[in-house]
Amino acid sequence: MNSLWLAWLYLRQRRVSASVMVTGVALALYLPLAAHWAVDAFDDALGARAATPPMIVGARGSRFDLVLHGLYFRARVDGTVSHGEFSALRDAGHGLGIPLHVRFTAGGQPDYRRGFGPLPGGIEHLPFNDVQALHDAFGEDVCAVIVEPVQGEGGVVAAQSDFLEAIRRLCDQHQALMIMDEVQTGVGRTGSLYAYQAYNVIPDLLTTAKALGGGFPIAATLTTTEIASSLRVGIHGSTWGGNPLGCAVAKKVLDIVNTPTVLNGVATRREHFESALLSIGERYGVFEEIRGMGLLIGCALTEHWHGRAREFMQAAQDAGLFILVAGGNVVRLGPSLIVPEDDIAQGLERLETGIETLVQADRESD
Repeated sequence: MNSLWLAWLYLRQRRVSASVMVTGVALALYLPLAAHWAVDAFDDALGARAATPPMIVGARGSRFDLVLHGLYFRARVDGTVSHGEFSALRDAGHGLGIPLHVRFTAGGQPDYRRGFGPLPGGIEHLPFNDVQALHDAFGEDVCAVIVEPVQGEGGVVAAQSDFLEAIRRLCDQHQALMIMDEVQTGVGRTGSLYAYQAYNVIPDLLTTAKALGGGFPIAATLTTTEIASSLRVGIHGSTWGGNPLGCAVAKKVLDIVNTPTVLNGVATRREHFESALLSIGERYGVFEEIRGMGLLIGCALTEHWHGRAREFMQAAQDAGLFILVAGGNVVRLGPSLIVPEDDIAQGLERLETGIETLVQADRESD
């Protein structure tokens, strides 16, 4: 979320204009700012097909993707064409900003859906990185596929190139939309401004949020000119859409992140983390692989430790370090994109201290 570390101080030092630090202004005053920010920030993000992205401020970018794809197909349906099915991937996590009934259906994790039925139909969950299953499921009734380039909640698993290319090819073939959920991976997290740029695909819609505001709540949906034309005034609204402060902060965040210094620094820090984590895993027999892209890092636990990721989280916290989990078998790290080397060293030292304590206690209990 806060990819720039002490983001507010960092941004304030770079003079986010005080003239836009007012939220209760007329719509006519802040929409030009949103449009200016969108064009300036995302001019090349979706290639030559891109339009000025519709803006949602808050944590609702994924919801807007789903609304816009529905409007697009409603505008296209005639007497002979009817798209109704929606494909999502197992173990996906598409955010709390989507209305609960849709989020729990589109998100591919059963634990998130338990207790929230009955759920709407029309969404089929496919195995991640399985090209054959994708081909088998696709048909003229599929209207969209939503995919994360790295499944943050599903074990920090990166998409394979052939899988994303197959989604793009099948969507083009069947006139369906490819929706890329980059809420977790976007704004430099993987070493590119957006993770899709490391693949040979361009999505039809892209969701961005979290790090977009460097700790301030803002989200946006990027799309193409053709799809954006489906959105007419009054069809969809947002209480805080186009918020001037959110747009100003996001523009400054992008000015900082979208530079060779920061993006190349992500790759350098990744190498440091991966090397150190592999060494820790080998010494204590706890990590079988290091997953993910850039500074979205997953440490997959060895079989002995399966289902015990939260024990690692607690052990690290006891040693003075906050980490996360991605299911029961993966420890997740998401450090700042600009975290200093000294802090990396100190954090890894604390992580090793926690792991050493945990492993010792496990041995003594046998």
